[in-house]
Amino acid sequence: VKGRAGSPYAIKDYYDVTPDLAINVTNRMGEFSELIERTHNHGMKVIIDIVPNHVARNYESLGKPKGVKDFGEEDDTSKEYDKNNNFY
Repeated sequence: VKGRAGSPYAIKDYYDVTPDLAINVTNRMGEFSELIERTHNHGMKVIIDIVPNHVARNYESLGKPKGVKDFGEEDDTSKEYDKNNNFY
């Protein structure tokens, strides 16, 4: 989650686990895999809740697979959000 730098719902990296959820930050993907395995061993399933349309404007994945473009990589970033476009 990008929370500290903007919206708490803006996704920082779809291919990584937030360091805030890890005991050992350098092993966060391993910890996550172990969590899933332990959960499955107890007959339960894991539901991952993400909000795919809340990508930070400056999204840049550090863990994306080779050949995968970042979300919005080809967006026209010269356009900004129009605050006058809110309809209540």
